[in-house]
Amino acid sequence: MGIIVYICTKISEIIPLFCTILLIYIIVIIFTKRQSPGPVFTKKRFEGQNGKTYTGIYFRTKHTDTEQEESTFSFGTFLHKTHLDELPLLFSILKGQMSFAGPRYHACPDMETYHQNTDDYQVCELVKPGLSGCGSACTANDATNDIAYVQNWSIWLDAKLILKMMTNTLKKNI
Repeated sequence: MGIIVYICTKISEIIPLFCTILLIYIIVIIFTKRQSPGPVFTKKRFEGQNGKTYTGIYFRTKHTDTEQEESTFSFGTFLHKTHLDELPLLFSILKGQMSFAGPRYHACPDMETYHQNTDDYQVCELVKPGLSGCGSACTANDATNDIAYVQNWSIWLDAKLILKMMTNTLKKNI
């Protein structure tokens, strides 16, 4: 009987979370399509654990036509400021390519620069990149924070960084 109660409890926790994320997706899709024609998602190649590359998916925040290549539409600005444009990266976490906390993920072309300009950056490739981490939760987003994260990792550090990232995001947008 205990296992059935446990499974029912987990299902009752997962369903509202899934519905909330689905609602956010629907709202983002509607607002993006109303403000900017083109695809809702955009893809980037990243280097992950052990140097393996993977494709990360984001909500698109910029116009797609050639005249406005670098201009961000108004809802896209909101998505970027609140980090909601990164919500589709949860699929990368589910696929095991990323974790919630870890060294900041970098696009493949940027990795060469980090390796050349930062001693010991290769230590960051030993772990999965994270949606949040020292590089994104701290005020200075540099490679030394990522290295410090790997060298000082603990479950408490992960919890602290995730909480700090959420707090920083709320402070910026309230």
